[in-house]
Amino acid sequence: MLSSAATLAAGIVGTLGATAAHAATPAAGVLAFRTSSGEAAVINSDGSGERLLPALSYGSFGRVAWSSDGSRVASAVNGVLASSRPDGSSAFQLTPAQGNADDAAFGWSGSDLLTDADGQIYAQTSDAVGAPVRLMNSSTEPASDQDTQPDVSPTGLVAFARSTNGGTQNIWTYSTGTGKAAELVGNAYQPVYSADGSTLLFLRQVDGQPAQAYAIKANGTGTAVQLTDDPNGVQSASLSPDGHTLAYASYEPAAADQVVKTLALGVAGASPVTVAPGTDPVWQPVQAQQNGLFDIYGTGGLGTDDAASRWDYNAAGTSKAGLVTAFNAVLVNRSDQGDAPAAVALAAEKQGPLLMTSGGSLDTAAANELKRSLHQGWTVYLEGSTSELSARVAAQVQALGYKVDRISAGNPSDESVATARATTSAPTWIVLADDMDYRTALSAAATAGSGGYHGRLVVLLNSTWGLPGSIASYMNGLNPSSTHLVAVGGRSIYALEHTTALHKVWYFWTVDNSSNGETLSFALADFWWGGEGEATVANNTGWQDGAVAASAAATYGPLVWTSPKYLSPDTVAFLEHESASVNSVQIYGTAGFPGNTLYEIEDSVAAAGTELVKVPNGRPPALPTVRTAATGTGQLPAPIRAAATAPQPRLSDPQSTTAAG
Repeated sequence: MLSSAATLAAGIVGTLGATAAHAATPAAGVLAFRTSSGEAAVINSDGSGERLLPALSYGSFGRVAWSSDGSRVASAVNGVLASSRPDGSSAFQLTPAQGNADDAAFGWSGSDLLTDADGQIYAQTSDAVGAPVRLMNSSTEPASDQDTQPDVSPTGLVAFARSTNGGTQNIWTYSTGTGKAAELVGNAYQPVYSADGSTLLFLRQVDGQPAQAYAIKANGTGTAVQLTDDPNGVQSASLSPDGHTLAYASYEPAAADQVVKTLALGVAGASPVTVAPGTDPVWQPVQAQQNGLFDIYGTGGLGTDDAASRWDYNAAGTSKAGLVTAFNAVLVNRSDQGDAPAAVALAAEKQGPLLMTSGGSLDTAAANELKRSLHQGWTVYLEGSTSELSARVAAQVQALGYKVDRISAGNPSDESVATARATTSAPTWIVLADDMDYRTALSAAATAGSGGYHGRLVVLLNSTWGLPGSIASYMNGLNPSSTHLVAVGGRSIYALEHTTALHKVWYFWTVDNSSNGETLSFALADFWWGGEGEATVANNTGWQDGAVAASAAATYGPLVWTSPKYLSPDTVAFLEHESASVNSVQIYGTAGFPGNTLYEIEDSVAAAGTELVKVPNGRPPALPTVRTAATGTGQLPAPIRAAATAPQPRLSDPQSTTAAG
C-alpha cells in the first residue's frame, strides 16, 4: 500500500541528516520533466505553470538535468547533448561524443556535462567549448562493462550504473582524484545524489516485482530505505533540495499513461500527489549561496587599481581566505595605454598588483598600496621608458625600500617583446594580438596572464599588416614545436601568413570574429576558456579600468567588454551561455555602469538569483567565499596564484601556417 510506503520512508529523514519536523504537504519548487508526448518542460511542483523547452523537445531524448545553480537545463536530443536556460532561451548543442548520448548530468559546480554514450561515460565543458573525452580509461572502464546513468555529487564523486556482459546493473562510483572506480550498491540503477551529497537515491527491482525507489547513505553504509511502494512501479525519481519530498514517475492505469507524482517523506499516512502526466521528474536545485556580481571601485582618493589590488592581494605579512600574497608589483603610466597590455601579462606572471601612477612622480595612492601589499626588498617592475615613468618615479619607489626593474624598449611592439623576455625564456604560448584597439590587446594580455605565477605565456603586440622586426627576431629564437602560437585580430593573422622574416614554419590558431574588440573578446574567451567559474566585464570606453580588470581577472576567467549604457546583446548571450558554471562576475570602476546594466548582468548569470555586492576600495561588507576557487573554500590561501579553472584552448588543429623565410 502507498500509505505503508510513507511510513517506511520515515527512516530517510535520519539518513538525510534532517532533524526538524516538516509538513505532510510536498515541498514547493520547480520540476523539469518529460511530458506524455516526450517534450521537455518545467512545471511548478503543484502542477501549475507548465512551460515547454523547445530546444530539448525533438527526436529521441533522455532525462533532463539541472546545473547546480538552477540556471541551465540539459538533455540528450537525438544522441547529442543540448542545453538551454529554464525559459528555453540561450539554447545550443554540444559536440557529440563517440556514440549516441543518452543521459545527462552537470558536475563540478556546473563546469562540465557528463553523458553516457554506447556504454561509456564522457565529460565535456558545459558551454560546448571543450570536446567530449572519456571520463575513465579503458582499464577502469573495460569493454565488457556497460556504464550508464551518471550523476555527480556536490563533492565531485561520480555515481553510475554498471552491468558486465549484459548482467545485473549495480551502482558504482568513480573518483576523478584517485582515478579509481568501486562498486557501491548491488542490484540497483539510476543513481541520483541528494542536494547536499549525503544520500544516494536509486531504483531497485526485487523478486520480479515492479521497481521502487530507495535511498542509502552516499558512502554505501547502512541499510537502504525503501521510499515507495507503488503497485505500478517507479520509472524515475528525484529528491527535493531539502530532502523531504520525493518526485517520481509511475504508470497510472486510470490515465493509461505515465504520471509525475510527489510524496512527502517521513510523514505517516502521506499519499502521492499527482503533478502532471509525464516521466523523468528532476527537482530544480536551490542555491546554497547566491551567485555574486561584484562591483569593485575606488573612493576617497583611491583608484580602481588600488581597489583591485585590495580585492586580490593580502596586506604584506597577513593571510586571508580568498586572497593571495603579492611577490612583486608592476607600475604603469595611467596616461599611456601603449604599455598597459604588456604590464597586464607581466603582473600575472610575477604575481603582483598592476598599479597606475603619474609619469612624473609616484602618486600617493600608488605608494600607499605598494606599502600595504608588498614586502620591502621585493621588486617593483616599471613598464616603460623614462618618458613614461620618470627617473624620479624609480627613485621614489626605491626610497620606499623596493628594488626597481625597468622594462623599456620603445614602441608597444618592442616593449611587449622585452616584457616577454622578462617573463620567460621558454614560452609555451605566444598570444600575438592586434594593438589598434585596446580591448583586443587587453583581452589578449589577460589570456597570456592566465598562466599565473611563473606561467610561460606571453603576449606580443602588433599594429601593422607586416610582422615587426622585434617580434620576428624573438620568434626566430624559439622552437615552434614546443611553443604554441595564436593570432588575435586580422592584422596579426595577415602578418603571420605573409611574412618572410621567420626562419621556421609556425602552425598557429586564429581568433578573428570581428573588427572591434568587444565582440572579438567573446571569440577569444570561447577559444581559451571552458566551464570557467568567473567572468569579468569591462566598460569598453576606458582602457584604465579595462587594464585593471584584465590584470585582476587573468587567472580566474575571461575578460569581456560591453557598452557603458547597457549590457550589449553579445555580452548577454555570452553570460547566459556560461551561466551553468559562472558563479561570480566582476566589474571594475563604476563610471558608465548604470543600475540597469548591473541588473541585466544579474539576470544573465543565474535564473535562481544573483546578489549584487558593492566593493568600495576592494573591501566588501563581508569578505565573500566565492573568490576562493583558486585555494578551496574555507582554506587559507595558497601562496601561488594559479588558474582556478584550467584554460581549455581548443586545439583540434591550427587554422593557418606561416611561410619560412
